[in-house]
Amino acid sequence: MNNIALLISGGVDSSVAALQLVEQGYKPTLFYIVIGPNENFDGYDCSMEEDIEMCKWIANRLNLNLEIVNLHEEYWSKVMEYHLNSLINGFTPNPDVLCNRLIKFGAFNDKFANDFDIYKEYANLVVHNRFDSEIKRSYYCAYVSRRLNKSYLHSLDEVLSTFPTQIIHHEYISGIFSAALGDFGFLVRTPHFEELEVIAHWILEC
Repeated sequence: MNNIALLISGGVDSSVAALQLVEQGYKPTLFYIVIGPNENFDGYDCSMEEDIEMCKWIANRLNLNLEIVNLHEEYWSKVMEYHLNSLINGFTPNPDVLCNRLIKFGAFNDKFANDFDIYKEYANLVVHNRFDSEIKRSYYCAYVSRRLNKSYLHSLDEVLSTFPTQIIHHEYISGIFSAALGDFGFLVRTPHFEELEVIAHWILEC
């Protein structure tokens, strides 16, 4: 099984990336990078605590491991020092660009090398519509969701009794996630792509 590292912030983009990987049968390790304030850093600030709590919630819901990585020293020595010196000299650099190159794809990658770079492959999909890394696939997975305001041909009990081994998880989706993920979700897994399509269509049949 390939080892996948996914940087997560607790926001929508990285949370959906984690969900999509799980849907495709992968089990990435989630990493939250701590950069922190420059002075008197002896713990988490309020915003960081909220982000980490959200990351923990996502990891728990998707049954994934979460690791918190402290790259505070690297960020302030490689990114913010350059950024502040540039401002003093009348320039307006973008610290996010340096952070991506020197921290996410630099210091973090040096510490946690994995089988392939999921961000690079995502960029390949968006720009070139291709996935270059070689992956051995044991299962095809999909996330299928329902809306509570729609009537479906098959009840929840029918769905679960008809596909007891293919549906590996199901739950109500609450809060802000329901707008994007539906009100009730199923994680479906099967070795055969054709069967996956049949199950998804059966669940959604109205």
